Amino acid sequence: MLNISNLCTKLDTICYICKIRTKMEVVSARNFRANQTNILTKALKGESILLSSRIGMFKITPVTEEDTLTTRICNGLKQVKMIQEGKLPRRTIQDMLDEL
Repeated sequence: MLNISNLCTKLDTICYICKIRTKMEVVSARNFRANQTNILTKALKGESILLSSRIGMFKITPVTEEDTLTTRICNGLKQVKMIQEGKLPRRTIQDMLDEL
């Protein structure tokens, strides 16, 4: 037996996903320069924004906490490598606390 309520819920979900995926705007570099705040606000709200220029297409997405965390981890690993190579001095936790 077909459960209409369950079917409607699944259809609503599919329609919602389709609306999200089709919400995309392509803007020219000229239009972007003229309307930066509006376009960036749309990107913050989750809309897909593609910037079209002479040198290619670019997707505009907000920087997330994960992006900044990844950068900080990479910088920390570079410093560890430099310490291992002798390019930076080894420091103890006490040395770091004394700086504070």
